[in-house]
Amino acid sequence: MRLFPFGKSQIYKIWRRAKPGVLDPSIVCNYHSLKKGNSGRKKKYSAKDTEDALNSVRLEDRSTLRSLAHHSGIPTTSAWRLVKEKMISRHTSTMKPLLTPANKVARYKYCKSFVRPDGMFHDMMDRVHIDEKWFYLATNKKNFYLLPDENPPLRCTKSKRFITKVMFMATVARPRWDHNRRCLFDGKIGLWPFVNVEAAKRNSVNRPKGTLETKAMTSVRKEHTKEILLEYIIPEIKRRWPLRHKNKIVIQQDNASPHPAEDDPDLVAAMTEGDWNICIENQTPNSPDLNVLDLGYFASIQSLQQKKNSRNIDDLIFNVQDSFEELSNESLDNIFLTLMMVMEEVMRDKGGNNFKLRHLSKAKLRKEGRLPLQLVCDNLVLDQEPTLAQDGPTVSAQNIPPVVEITTTTSTAATTEDTVDTSSTDTDTAQSSIAPANDNEIIDLPDGAKKIDDCSTSVLVTCRVCALPVQPVHYCLHCKYVCHVFCGYTDGLEEGFGKPVKCFLCAL
Repeated sequence: MRLFPFGKSQIYKIWRRAKPGVLDPSIVCNYHSLKKGNSGRKKKYSAKDTEDALNSVRLEDRSTLRSLAHHSGIPTTSAWRLVKEKMISRHTSTMKPLLTPANKVARYKYCKSFVRPDGMFHDMMDRVHIDEKWFYLATNKKNFYLLPDENPPLRCTKSKRFITKVMFMATVARPRWDHNRRCLFDGKIGLWPFVNVEAAKRNSVNRPKGTLETKAMTSVRKEHTKEILLEYIIPEIKRRWPLRHKNKIVIQQDNASPHPAEDDPDLVAAMTEGDWNICIENQTPNSPDLNVLDLGYFASIQSLQQKKNSRNIDDLIFNVQDSFEELSNESLDNIFLTLMMVMEEVMRDKGGNNFKLRHLSKAKLRKEGRLPLQLVCDNLVLDQEPTLAQDGPTVSAQNIPPVVEITTTTSTAATTEDTVDTSSTDTDTAQSSIAPANDNEIIDLPDGAKKIDDCSTSVLVTCRVCALPVQPVHYCLHCKYVCHVFCGYTDGLEEGFGKPVKCFLCAL
């Protein structure tokens, strides 16, 4: 009787390799097949050769396999085999917001505020996330899988640069289930478009004069978002919110200029009417990864919406709202768990955004009934709070322009007192050179450095801090010289295009 589907010789070979381990348990035997990796054509490029070839190529020249093969000398087909064998991997790099040291400190403190004393993250049952996003009628590129005899679809538009789009404001919260996994609250409060319904002013081949048409708002201002909050979001929260979680509700929004202030009188009156305790809270600047909608829910809605055909604005609005309702409650709950992982990684990166999320296998844990309501935060990240002194760029004495004698127009005694001793140590020279310039001081500046009032916005000037070309948009609040926005601090100042900063030379 045959117990194994192998021949006698195969069983004998396996037993011969495993026998030493049976006689002596301390011996580790490999009784697996020795053909895998040792059969077939010999590899032309070893792991060491591949590593040396890739290290000799700039990262910018490794964007495609053809470019990689051209600069490394490895054939394109061999490079493709290396990708399949996972000797080299493909990575998609995305742009992330530029964070100032003050942003990192604020992000760290914000994430740490969600960690309870027992080390668990807050369950976020009292949070409502709101945000806006543009949804387009069609995309410029779309992939299809066709049969050999099938013709590719023809997609036409009048302009690929000006595709019809509509801005929506979404409002979501964390879903709730009972002990039997029945959904008590799906968390999808609503999705509203910024549109106007107007009557047609003249006849056309498509409709007669006076027909009501839906027009998308091309510019969304603060009064529009305030109207959405007062007429739709706040009443819908009060209508659908579970009463047992009514103690306090926080509406989280980003720092976009169209968003209303937290202490707006009309909003405060509407949020506290009827014995409700609702408030608005701004999330930290430059932190879209700390909002559930930007973190993944908008991408899920857009993925479903792009699978539906839209011929006009009304179709687009219907498809977007239908995709919003079509998404499962579990998907929304998963993103809240992902947000907790993002907060932990933000604290581990000391407020930065250079991290990679680990896989939690949420679908598998949910199927097995082991998915937690909230995650446990690593205690090691709770003691890594960044400071402005640590994260800010350092200014060395070698990079500082030399300090010349300071002259004044008041008296000779004042001139003598304000004279800098150029024969002092390097440390004294650095401390003197980074002192803020005032009207009584003349400091050597990089060639081309100008004050904001002395230059035109169409001509590049030199940054006072790094001596690199810069468009005269941002300037130092103290010395008035033009500088990059990342060559200064924005702590305590209003952020935005054209807003002043406190340059590192004046700040130190």
